[in-house]
Amino acid sequence: MRPLLLCSVFIIGSLLSFAAADGHGWDYRPIKVIIKEHPKLITIPHYVPWPKYVSVPKHVPVLKPLPIAKPVPVPKIIPVVKHVHKVVHVPKVIHIHKSVPVPKPYPIPKVVKVPKPYIVHVPKHIPVPKPYHVPIYVKIPKPYVVPVHKSVPIPVPKHVPVKVEVIRVKPLVIKKPVPIL
Repeated sequence: MRPLLLCSVFIIGSLLSFAAADGHGWDYRPIKVIIKEHPKLITIPHYVPWPKYVSVPKHVPVLKPLPIAKPVPVPKIIPVVKHVHKVVHVPKVIHIHKSVPVPKPYPIPKVVKVPKPYIVHVPKHIPVPKPYHVPIYVKIPKPYVVPVHKSVPIPVPKHVPVKVEVIRVKPLVIKKPVPIL
């Protein structure tokens, strides 16, 4: 019930504010937060009573009567023509007898009809640009390293002198038998 009452009060207040607002004054809208002089103080939003509607008298423009134009006297212009008696001297025409030379007969040029030249379209020489060096990237493969077998010297067996024992046979000397005593 209370939210419905608040909504209806809000709608009526907005309608009154639209009706009372004339574009020059303050629109009547609900105040929710009172801003204090000291901004350091925290203002807690609280319920503020609805301001009473005060009828502001609207400015009514006073229509003034338009002034009626008075008749302006129009001056009467009378054109006055003054005749000026001026003597204009007319120059006397003196006829001079001038001998007009008769032109001699001149040869009439014979018109020779020349046929219209036939235009042969010559092909225009188009300059061919000189060839310029274009670097071509050639991928050279890395050389394949073939391991070369080194010739390992084979050790030659050294001649080891073998001591051969020479058995000398002593010749048996047969002596004369000695008599045993």
